[in-house]
Amino acid sequence: MEVREKGAETPLELVKQRLVKETQVTELSGTGDPVAAVCTSNDILFIATGDPRQQEDILGGGVGLVLSHIASPRKVKDNVGDGRHDAAVSVLTVSPGGKWVASGSADSTIILWDANLRILAHEWVAHVGGVDRLAFSPSDGQFLASSGKDNAVTIWAVGAQDVVDVKCVIALKEVERMWRVELCGWAGDSLLFTSRTKTKAVVRSWDTRTSTQRQLLAGGSIQVIPSSQDGASGFLVLSTKGNPSILRAREIDKDTGVRPIGFLACDGRTSPPKDASCSSGGRLAIIHGDARVLVWDLEADAPASARPLSELIYSGGNIQGIAVSPDGSQVLAWGGNSMTIWDAHDDFAAPGKLFEGHDDRIVTASFSPDGKAVASASKDGVVRLWNTLNGSCIATLMDHSDSVVCVAFSPDGHLLSSGYANGTVIIHLLRDIILDK
Repeated sequence: MEVREKGAETPLELVKQRLVKETQVTELSGTGDPVAAVCTSNDILFIATGDPRQQEDILGGGVGLVLSHIASPRKVKDNVGDGRHDAAVSVLTVSPGGKWVASGSADSTIILWDANLRILAHEWVAHVGGVDRLAFSPSDGQFLASSGKDNAVTIWAVGAQDVVDVKCVIALKEVERMWRVELCGWAGDSLLFTSRTKTKAVVRSWDTRTSTQRQLLAGGSIQVIPSSQDGASGFLVLSTKGNPSILRAREIDKDTGVRPIGFLACDGRTSPPKDASCSSGGRLAIIHGDARVLVWDLEADAPASARPLSELIYSGGNIQGIAVSPDGSQVLAWGGNSMTIWDAHDDFAAPGKLFEGHDDRIVTASFSPDGKAVASASKDGVVRLWNTLNGSCIATLMDHSDSVVCVAFSPDGHLLSSGYANGTVIIHLLRDIILDK
């Protein structure tokens, strides 16, 4: 029998450990092959097996899939108070009204935190293998969408503002083998998600009002990014074709559907985009190669073929990520342990402002809703808050020695949440940490 060292558990074993006190586990004997396990509880049915043939026979080709969500998921922890995930936090998001902070983790759970009281309100097992994306519905925050390593997108009803009553509305999955299903976000009352193989990607929507699903786009290389900060409108879809790449942009709007914008920059040097960010005003920034950021202004009527408004060169090494401020007036890029912010005045003619201070690689960064501050999260365990106007560091949060994985501002800009590699989530009231700066 194989013996694993402590701490080497698989994701499925972690899920079983979290459910063992409230589940019944039945072992299914095989024919000399590795044994499959079935875990059932009041909320979720799991099947796990180590043999590919058993996986195909029992799961129809899936591995460790959530087969059914029944009624309401039960809390993993009943005592509200100090709590954290049992593995690294992978994603954070804040509800539109700022009442809830939702965190997803590699331990397969989602935690709903009361942002005002800064306590754990509800925790449940959501996706086998880990949670990688979360998004609240933009109008009222009554729905929380999640996707995970189990190739499922799930919509959860989280109840009224002051009552936690989490229920699974629907789990959206593909029946074809080897499909990767990913959450994009909300466009009004519709949830957008993609399903993809190595050669094909499909963009679909699910309408929470009519409970209907429809296909919006299909193609080869597709990247979907929000085109409105509040999620009330739609998304920008980027697709590439050919070598050198021709970059095509389309807009998905909740009311008008899919609208072609045109071809972006076929200049003989354009490589497929590595990352992209767009503001509500239509300012688009895309990483090309290791250190180039191309910026387009999509506010005006775009011609059939357009060239970038500006080309920005990042001097801090390879770019790891970018962000555009909500009003489109600033573009942020980070890589290594530094960041650069360019101002849109005079079409980005002025050199970018350099932000330095972290002792290790910056993992992610985010603009505040008003664009006056940026929060950066680093592997050095520090969250830094920067003044975007003068480049000064206005707050340094050293809450843990573990790497900071994600940061998120509340929509009103009053709260800053951070998630850590040790599973901890910390919610700060900005007026307490900025003081008079």
